[in-house]
Amino acid sequence: MKEKLLKKQLTIFLLIAFGLPMLMGALLYYAKSQGQSVESIPIFQMFTPALGAIIAMTVTSRKNENFPKFTYYTYIFSSFIILAIVFASVFIPNFQGDTIIGIVVIASSVLVLIGIIADKKRRRIPYNLDLKKFSKVLLVVLVFLILYFLKVGIGYLISNDLSTFFGFFKTEKIFYAVSLIPTFFISFAPFFGEEYGWRYFLQPILQKKFGMIKGLVILGVLWGLWHLPLNLFYYSAKGSEIYSLLNQIFMCIGFSIIFGFAYGYTGSIWAPVLMHFFNNNLILFFTDSMDPSVIQNQEINMQGVLINAGLSLVLYGIFVFSKYNRDKKYRISTPNERLAVNEEINSTR
Repeated sequence: MKEKLLKKQLTIFLLIAFGLPMLMGALLYYAKSQGQSVESIPIFQMFTPALGAIIAMTVTSRKNENFPKFTYYTYIFSSFIILAIVFASVFIPNFQGDTIIGIVVIASSVLVLIGIIADKKRRRIPYNLDLKKFSKVLLVVLVFLILYFLKVGIGYLISNDLSTFFGFFKTEKIFYAVSLIPTFFISFAPFFGEEYGWRYFLQPILQKKFGMIKGLVILGVLWGLWHLPLNLFYYSAKGSEIYSLLNQIFMCIGFSIIFGFAYGYTGSIWAPVLMHFFNNNLILFFTDSMDPSVIQNQEINMQGVLINAGLSLVLYGIFVFSKYNRDKKYRISTPNERLAVNEEINSTR
């Protein structure tokens, strides 16, 4: 019975989290070939892992008395609104999809946060939505930020260009970095979208089946491959597609290890959500124009892949030696294990 339930959940998750992005890859290729704006497609893709996890849990556990209806249904509704906006942006001339999606992301972030805060603890804990262990979360985020800046700095050192690295530390850039803290609360939905799918849902399932470390590595590879449409048609310049994908896979393995450590150490999904948020948004810190399109059409070669892979696997991969990533007694419970424990507690009340 348990295996049948898990198989059903995984099928739903994989069809949505991986199936939708692969289908959207065709739309991304078409939109780019037509000179259309494509910025909205990666945003929708970020929603799909959580969308897959949430729909899987909704189908199989919505009758649970502690099911977080408002939070889950808000996320599902927001995801499909964004999907509709993506299609409108591609097929309706002069449709201001990027602006509308920005509004939807803000609205969904605020509503999800309100739902989580309003829900009682007995609803938050089984679905790992609880806002807890602030000091531990803050600590791992600070450690990640130090390693993030160190990784970028070493990259510039290898290129013999440290002066450029230090040149980015200007007053306006510092203000930008600080402004990300309040911005998080109104724009976390896409990052929650990835982490709730990868960390809350898939990571503990893979670790239970394959072991602690192997589970993290498999997750990193799957996560990297999940980016395939973006590597082919968004991130890379012509001729760099394979290098872009290889780079993505190595980075995701590194992230999978350090995010997995953060999740295991804190027990909070918000640690990897915050780390993912800062990782993506601090890219602009190291640009002259502060233009988000800098991540598009990147020219990547094998040397760049090897340097980035080495830095990611050393600085982030070192956490593979942590007991939270090695010892199975620190494995985060799978979604079904969480619900089973919660039901047992409720039955004894």
